[in-house]
Amino acid sequence: MKKLLKTLFAGVMLFSVVGCGNNSGSTETAIKTELDNPVEITIWHTWTKQHQAKLQEFAERFNASQDKITVKVEGQPLTDFDSKVLHAVRTNNGPDIIFTTPTVAATYAEDGMIANLGEYIQNEKVGISNFKENLPAATYNEISQWNGNIYMIPIMKTGELFYYNKTLYDTLGLSVPKTWSELESNSRIIKEHTGKAAFGFDSITDGATVLMMQNGSGYFNVEEKKAVFNNEKAEERFQWFGNLVQEGVFRLVGEDQYFSNLFGSEGIASYIGSSAGYKFVEDSTNGKFEIGVAPIPQEGEKQFSSSYGSSAVVFKSNPDKELAAYEFIKYFVQTENNVEWSITYGALPAFNEALNAPNFQEYLAGNKYISALVKQRETVDYIPALKGSNEARIAIGRALEQVATKLKTAKEALTQAAEDTNKAISR
Repeated sequence: MKKLLKTLFAGVMLFSVVGCGNNSGSTETAIKTELDNPVEITIWHTWTKQHQAKLQEFAERFNASQDKITVKVEGQPLTDFDSKVLHAVRTNNGPDIIFTTPTVAATYAEDGMIANLGEYIQNEKVGISNFKENLPAATYNEISQWNGNIYMIPIMKTGELFYYNKTLYDTLGLSVPKTWSELESNSRIIKEHTGKAAFGFDSITDGATVLMMQNGSGYFNVEEKKAVFNNEKAEERFQWFGNLVQEGVFRLVGEDQYFSNLFGSEGIASYIGSSAGYKFVEDSTNGKFEIGVAPIPQEGEKQFSSSYGSSAVVFKSNPDKELAAYEFIKYFVQTENNVEWSITYGALPAFNEALNAPNFQEYLAGNKYISALVKQRETVDYIPALKGSNEARIAIGRALEQVATKLKTAKEALTQAAEDTNKAISR
């Protein structure tokens, strides 16, 4: 990626129509490409410790690199962060930049609260060259899903991984499962050997999504704003998982919230959890056994792994602040900065050029967790993000849990989840 600050203040003022694909109308907004006067922008984030320190360092370096923009970084509690941001922005007291997910951004976009960054990215004066080509196809499609408008710029990608007790696997002569059928077979052998459930999902919601999407189920009909996951393909996978929980071969995470501690105490032999939690896994095991890590199993009509990561959005305010916010994000995703941030966070860079950079490849060679994410990269896909789609995620996770605890059949649970989802996304 080119040294993007070379174009920081070059340009002219353009006018463009900006609107979310789901809005009934659009508003005309002045898009500036040059700043006449100094401007201050604010970033809100929920990161802590070394992540917070690194973001502050980037802000200070950016501030020192030019004399028109001052970036302030403000940490916020994770609890109720989204609702706090929404209230603050609506009362004109909010941040200029946050880092979030498409599910959250969809609400802001539909309400006309965030800037269409595509108009800056594609501008010949302040744009980002080869932006589309420098991203995995699934990532670009995810951030441009709103009628081609780009409301987000990705900064890093994480994902779910399959964690397993390699020492136990080796003792029992088991191979790393590449399919759910192989995982079931391994888990039955482990259950017979240890007397304990052998597998679970940290996130029941993401587990449910992966199972049904791999099996060929749909999710949303975007045009009709309608859930389409209440079907036989989803039912089959939900019932399969539920039956294994009821047999004691699999289990739900329960009050532990995450499986890392139970995994470390050898209370469960394997689970699927976020790559961002690998340090917790290492701390919990404390060297008692060797940790194995691999891409999640794939089995069904299509390959699918959930899209995890964080992207930057810019709230609408005035043309000067929106340009300034975009310029900081552009600086943040320069190749050398994208690499530095990703190594600090323990994630994949969002951009291909950063992923292939020699210093990231060197880091990759010594990190089995991130290496597993790279192997899984080609299977990553995304779920369409609509206003209210976060409620859909909750409903789907609740449905799988209801099946696993025998509160409902798979058909009953998915029918109710679809009804709850349709109410949420049609509001």
